Amino acid sequence: MGSWDTRESTGLLHDVDVWVEKAYFGTDAGYDNGDTLVLIMEGTKVGPEVDPEDNTFRQFFSTGSKWEGRDNGKTAIHADGSEEFHASCAYARFFEAFMELSDDANKVIRKRGFPDEAKIWVGLGFHLERMKFDYGPPIGERDVLVPTAYLGDNGLDDNYAQSNQLDLSDDKPKKQTAAQKAKAAKIKAKSNGRQAELIEFAAEFESHDEFLTAAYDKWDEIEDFEEFADLIDENGTIWTTASA
Repeated sequence: MGSWDTRESTGLLHDVDVWVEKAYFGTDAGYDNGDTLVLIMEGTKVGPEVDPEDNTFRQFFSTGSKWEGRDNGKTAIHADGSEEFHASCAYARFFEAFMELSDDANKVIRKRGFPDEAKIWVGLGFHLERMKFDYGPPIGERDVLVPTAYLGDNGLDDNYAQSNQLDLSDDKPKKQTAAQKAKAAKIKAKSNGRQAELIEFAAEFESHDEFLTAAYDKWDEIEDFEEFADLIDENGTIWTTASA
């Protein structure tokens, strides 16, 4: 069973009403080389300003590191057994914002299940906008796509999962270069994964601020890292180990 608690981005949509017709967990070759699980929502954009020839949408919401799809994309599970999504990931920002919209929205989504079940979003309508979240210096504010109004519930059905092996991009999967493959192999060979890579990268800088700025430039999805809280802490394990 999942949890509505969080452990403490980002889309092409903005300022539009949508209805979700399909939702599933999967990966994309063009996002973090397919290493990060995302929740994919598909459906219809509505309203007088929506082009009838362009009224469908597909939106990704990153779940953060170590999450994996199960049951052909119907559910997600964390490699370490955690039931809580990291509060800084795009998906957690999304569902926390939804629960705060109204009592009705909160009751509807909780009755449907938990965040690790993709089906809870099918049949729901909401208004989407990019809202600013402050990650503190030197990162500053970042836009995150979240619901800002609850439109209603068209009912839950089973049209929410295809396969977590689907190519979710509009184009063919991007091939990795030899350098990218070598880098990926090097990272996976490290016993403690991404943390080791971050420590090695941090050792190249004289100040924590310089390191954090460079890290954010290097990894667009850095706020979704499992190590994000430790990374932005000047007294955290990553910086103290690197600067020792």
